[in-house]
Amino acid sequence: MASHAPVADRVDAAVDAMQPSRPRRARNRTRGVAEPSQLPARHDAVLAGGEPGQTVVRTRPDLTPLEYARRRKMSEKEPTTIRDMEQPGAHFVTPESVSGVISGSFPGDLGIEPLEIEDERSRGRIVVDRRHLHPGGFVHGGVWTALGDTVAAWVTFRNIPPGANFTTVELKLNVFAAAGVGDEIDAVARPLHAGRSTVVVEVRMERRREGAEPRLAANLIVTQFVLAPEAT
Repeated sequence: MASHAPVADRVDAAVDAMQPSRPRRARNRTRGVAEPSQLPARHDAVLAGGEPGQTVVRTRPDLTPLEYARRRKMSEKEPTTIRDMEQPGAHFVTPESVSGVISGSFPGDLGIEPLEIEDERSRGRIVVDRRHLHPGGFVHGGVWTALGDTVAAWVTFRNIPPGANFTTVELKLNVFAAAGVGDEIDAVARPLHAGRSTVVVEVRMERRREGAEPRLAANLIVTQFVLAPEAT
């Protein structure tokens, strides 16, 4: 049966059991835990949820045991954003992975659906309902912008280094045709430039209406500033 003793007591017991001749270490009375600098690397298992006496090898020896445990605990959480997901490479961003984290976010609240995400392009859509309209009865400019910026983000992730992030620094939207309830807006994003510090993406948005040919309704150019992993 697992022990319910406080973590600090488990650490002290583990250390004393392994090194009986070593005096009991001082405790941090303000926090009630052992000082991280006094814990050998092999005692990380106790702080990371293991059992006293368990020997482990840290993959990040530059981190203190407490920081190592904190990061390990965070890594075990369910992903809530794209940045929380494992990033083995550019291919971690897929329609399935985006669908898993988009719910409850701004794009999810707008009903943006990821349809296709590749290195060369990404594609998404919305089906217009009343929440997308301005008081005049047509799709709000912010909706066009949000759809384009969101779809551009997916292809941007496919064109930056693993672990990097980015932020939008400039965008320009042109709307050529209005859209209303029941219309489908299909957005296709393609990178025009993928450099070390910036990514520029063009998003072409078509209005698809029953009984009519698809029509180019809006065009968005967005510039993303790439944030290196150590700067995020």
